[in-house]
Amino acid sequence: MNVNDLFALKTGTKVKQDLSDNEFIQKGVRLEPAIREVYKATYPNRKVTYHRYDMLYQPEHPFIFATLDGEVRDEDGRMGCLEIKTSSPNSKADWDKWNERIPDAYFHQCLHEMLASGYEFVDLFAFLFRRDGDFVGRVYRLERSDYVEDIAWLLEKEKEFWDSVQNRTLPPMTLIL
Repeated sequence: MNVNDLFALKTGTKVKQDLSDNEFIQKGVRLEPAIREVYKATYPNRKVTYHRYDMLYQPEHPFIFATLDGEVRDEDGRMGCLEIKTSSPNSKADWDKWNERIPDAYFHQCLHEMLASGYEFVDLFAFLFRRDGDFVGRVYRLERSDYVEDIAWLLEKEKEFWDSVQNRTLPPMTLIL
């Protein structure tokens, strides 16, 4: 979603598109509880909880919030976010986006979840479906300590965006070359 669309949604000038009939979204929703259980079985020393309607935020920035696919207490007692993704990469380029990293949009979502929750890490558990219907499960860990500057930058950008929403002033365009 681009900044203009998000601004329109947040100011109420556009209604969020209903994607509940999308077969890929339905598949992800159906699989999420099972994938959460696979994560728990794979990492039995981590305590995973899920609260369907919980919204996490920092009191000083209540407009920055996240709903998580799970909360994880790791072996060291630290709190983290569990983010579950299902995807069907269709090309080598799509598979390359998952090669030793996560796609950019999911990376930004993970940083946002650490910002909103205050937690120390995100475990992104991806189920990537092959064309033959088989799948590969991958876990990617992002540690807050590795992204302190990125999270600080994101906080400033989210505050600027929220100021624009409050003032009903479209944020400046960003040119990406």
